[in-house]
Amino acid sequence: MLPQIKVKNLEKSYGGNKVLKGIDLAIEAKKVHAIIGPNGAGKTTAIEIMLGIRDKDEGNVEYVHLAPGELGVQLQNVPLFPSLTVKENIELFSAFYRLSEQVKNKIPEILHILELTDAGTKPAGQLSGGQKKRLSIALAILHEPKVLFLDEPTADLDPRGRMQVRSLIRKLANEGKAVVITSHDMDEVAKTADQVFFIKDGKVIDQGSPESLLNKFSAPSLEAVFMTLTEENGRENDGQSL
Repeated sequence: MLPQIKVKNLEKSYGGNKVLKGIDLAIEAKKVHAIIGPNGAGKTTAIEIMLGIRDKDEGNVEYVHLAPGELGVQLQNVPLFPSLTVKENIELFSAFYRLSEQVKNKIPEILHILELTDAGTKPAGQLSGGQKKRLSIALAILHEPKVLFLDEPTADLDPRGRMQVRSLIRKLANEGKAVVITSHDMDEVAKTADQVFFIKDGKVIDQGSPESLLNKFSAPSLEAVFMTLTEENGRENDGQSL
């Protein structure tokens, strides 16, 4: 499958601190990609560069048959309008995107999948944390982006909500979209992702499907793979610094 975004030898420093040290990534259509790693690993910086909201120092980011308006993003703190209802927030964002009637007609289906239909008349400021998360995801996919970035998409959700979001993510990938998620929940990553990129200290230290990584490390869970990779990489770095 032809990558939608190709990242090659990406480097970024803040002052004297090198945050990214030659990262390579391929984000492909019809796949769910998970970018995971410890806090401070460089995940957020890499994604911000891919989104075009942060400059790189070195390397290349290539967008294949992709315009800036074809990117979608859901952040932890989405700028909802608290005094507007769910329906009014959606109408406002729809106006920003200048959606066609064909795309607008799909909005009720999205709200149904995310169980927001009954909350349509409720002000966004009165929504629960889980409802706000689901609304932020709905707003991110209104314009049918080809590539979708989701930051901790199942955080703050109950088991039913997590299942709904996983189902939506899989539906979007099956429709041909490239989806990129970040998460600290390895169980969710194992259930959702087709391809996992482990990042530590500004480098991709391993990658593959959840199944291939479990087999490679003879591990019972992706969390065990995470611990093995980060501990091994840490020992290697300690040895190099002596």
